[in-house]
Amino acid sequence: MIRIGIALIILIALAAPAHAQVSQQDIADARERRTAVARELVGATADYETAVAVEISIREGVQSIASELALKERELAMLRAEATEIVRNMYMAAGNTQLVGLFDATVFTDIPMRATYADLANERDVQLLSRLEAIEVAYLDQQRDLDESLISQEALVVEITRIAADIEQRLIDADAEYRTVVELWEHQEAERLRREEEARLRREEEERLRREAAAAAAITTTTSTTTPAGGVTATTTPTTTMPTTTTTTTAPSSSTTTTTPPPPTTGGRTCPVDGAVSFSDSWGAPRSGGRSHKGVDMIAARGTPIVAIESGSVERTSTSSLGGISLYFRGNSGDRYYYAHMDGFADGISGGVTVAVGGLLGSNGSTGNAPDWLPHLHFQWAPAGNDWVNPYPLVAPLCL
Repeated sequence: MIRIGIALIILIALAAPAHAQVSQQDIADARERRTAVARELVGATADYETAVAVEISIREGVQSIASELALKERELAMLRAEATEIVRNMYMAAGNTQLVGLFDATVFTDIPMRATYADLANERDVQLLSRLEAIEVAYLDQQRDLDESLISQEALVVEITRIAADIEQRLIDADAEYRTVVELWEHQEAERLRREEEARLRREEEERLRREAAAAAAITTTTSTTTPAGGVTATTTPTTTMPTTTTTTTAPSSSTTTTTPPPPTTGGRTCPVDGAVSFSDSWGAPRSGGRSHKGVDMIAARGTPIVAIESGSVERTSTSSLGGISLYFRGNSGDRYYYAHMDGFADGISGGVTVAVGGLLGSNGSTGNAPDWLPHLHFQWAPAGNDWVNPYPLVAPLCL
C-alpha cells in the first residue's frame, strides 16, 4: 500500500498543472503518514525485541553446553584410557573371550555382558567404569540438547531476519513517500527562487535603462542671445548637466531562502532519528554477556539522519567494539544522551562542537556489536544530575 501511495504522489506531481503547489501542510501530512507507519510497526518491533532476547538466551545456552561438553570430552578421554587399561588387565587375567568386545565399543554403554566383566573387576575399577558410563550418558544427552538448540537458534535467526527485513522495508517505503513530497517542495522552492532572481535582475536592468534615459534627456545645451539696452549683445555660456553616478543594487530578500523542512520540535526537543523509525520499550531486556539493556533501540533505514534531540554540545565521540561509532551529547537543559551504532559522523562533528536542536550528528547504522540485519540507533538518556534512565517515555512522544 505504501509503494502504491508513492507511485500516486509521483503520478499526481507529473500530471499536475504548472500552478499546482506543494505546501508546508502537504509536508506535515506526509510526515504524519510516515509516523503512522512507525506506530503500526510498534507491535512488530516488540516481536523483534522478544525474538532477539530469546535468541540471546539460546545462544548463551549453546555456549554453556559447548563449554560443558568440552570439559566432558577431556574427562572422557582420560576415563576411557583408564577403562581400556582395566579391560586389558581383566582380559589378561581371565582370558575370557567375551571381553574382546570391550575394545571395539564406541562408548562404555555399548559393551555387552556387563555382569561378566563386573564380576572380574575390583571395587575401584567398578567405580571408575560406572563414572565413565554416567558421563557418557550425560555427554550424549547434552550433545542432543546442543543439536536441538542449534536448530532452534538457526530457525529463530531466520525469523528475526525476516521480521527485521519487513520492518526496515516498510520504514524505507514510508521515508520514500515523505522524501518525494519534500523533494517536490524543494524543486518548487528552487523554481520560485529562480523566478524571483530573474525578476529582480529584470527590475534592475529596467531601472538602469530608465536612469540612463533620464540622464540623456537631462543633458541640454542652451544658448540664448539677448540684446540688452545699449546695443550690447550678451552671449550665454552653455550649461551641461551631468547624470549622477550613484548606482543602487537591490539585494535579494532573505525571506526567499529555501531549506529542507526541519524536524518538528516539542518543548525544545525533537526525535533523535530524522526519518521513519520504530521502537518498543526494551529497557532492561537481556543482552549478551549477562547484561541488560540500558537504552532504547530505534530501528530505521541505514543512512537515516541522526540529529541532536535538543540544542547543546558534543561531549566526546567514540569508536568501540561495543557501541561502534558513537557520541555523548549534553543538552542545554543539562540532560545527557548517548548515541551508538551509527554508520558515521556528520562533517565537523567532534568533542566540544555545539549543535542546534535537529542539527545533523551522523547517520544510522549497525557498527559495534549491533547485528547487520537491522540498523538501529541505541539511544540512552540521563536527566541532569542523574544516572541513565529508561528513555522510552522521553522519545515515544517525540517520534511516534
